[in-house]
Amino acid sequence: MVPMIDLDSFKELNDTAGHAFGDDALAYVIGMMKERAAVMSSARSCSTPAGPKLSGTSAL
Repeated sequence: MVPMIDLDSFKELNDTAGHAFGDDALAYVIGMMKERAAVMSSARSCSTPAGPKLSGTSAL
């Protein structure tokens, strides 16, 4: 899966502030997306539909 995003006014930012600044802005956005994906992934792995399986108990 490849995510696709639309950054409002990115072309204007890139054209006025320069391509190096635009590259840094893209790197920042990608870093934020990676952090959010990691948080969502860890939250998803902490919960299971059946709940935690504890020693000495049976699943319902």
